[in-house]
Amino acid sequence: MITKKSFQTIVVLAICLAVTSAQLSTEVPNNIDCILEPKDGIGGLYLGNLGGARDFGLLRGLKIDSVLTVAAGTGLKYGTHHNVKHLIIHADDHSEYDLAQYFDEGIEFIRENLKTGNVFVHCFVGMSRSVTMVLAYMVQEMKMELRAAFNHVKEKRWIAGPNEGFMRQLAAFEKKLKLKSSTEF
Repeated sequence: MITKKSFQTIVVLAICLAVTSAQLSTEVPNNIDCILEPKDGIGGLYLGNLGGARDFGLLRGLKIDSVLTVAAGTGLKYGTHHNVKHLIIHADDHSEYDLAQYFDEGIEFIRENLKTGNVFVHCFVGMSRSVTMVLAYMVQEMKMELRAAFNHVKEKRWIAGPNEGFMRQLAAFEKKLKLKSSTEF
């Protein structure tokens, strides 16, 4: 038998749970999050979504002059007046898609453009494809372990979460890099 007091406790807990769920479901990710802070105005690596890529004022404000799109079908194009270097990697977001085939191209674009400016990497949501490319960059160029790189990115962009297939590709990429470095003299 439920007493009046235990019923009231259950009701209060249910209300708290409903309020918390409502707050979580209305939390919207930023269009652009800073993953690596720029130093002296250059070298900043940013991660986000298509909305961020279309917000020219925000890109200009962050001094982003290079954009890496890791998505197919965005329709995004920058005019010459935007003064933005833009690379599009036409990638799908499903676990069977081989995004690793583009790691070298994406990493090179990020590396070269960070030398002279700030880089924004995005997909549609800024959760899977773009995060995967940023993690590949961090593992190769910053010599970070995948887990540490993922934790860093997740701390900066709470919705970061490559799909299962992309995580497997990143793990294989990390393993390949470790094997390569152990055989170099």
